[in-house]
Amino acid sequence: METRLRLIITRGGLPEPVIGHTVYNRDGEFIGTPDLAYVDEKIAIEYQGQVHQTDPQTYADDVVRREQFEEAGWQVIPVYKHHVSDRPTWIVSRVSAALQKRAPRAQ
Repeated sequence: METRLRLIITRGGLPEPVIGHTVYNRDGEFIGTPDLAYVDEKIAIEYQGQVHQTDPQTYADDVVRREQFEEAGWQVIPVYKHHVSDRPTWIVSRVSAALQKRAPRAQ
């Protein structure tokens, strides 16, 4: 599903996101590796499979992880199966808006 998500994003005309980027907090501690990332803009795109919704421990871990990403200055965009299958234009629109909002400004 992560591959399908990446293809939706790129076929929607957006830049290729990074796969496998590791994110650390301000103290250099590991936070996680989002499914897809726009590093300069600090956008993490996470596909939330069924286990993320049905397993209480996974869900709780996801909440903490999302908070850690946000504390490190990252925006997390969660994407679910119905977005991929039924709402691909929503995904492109959501990611595009985040990229525009968080684009590095020329100094």
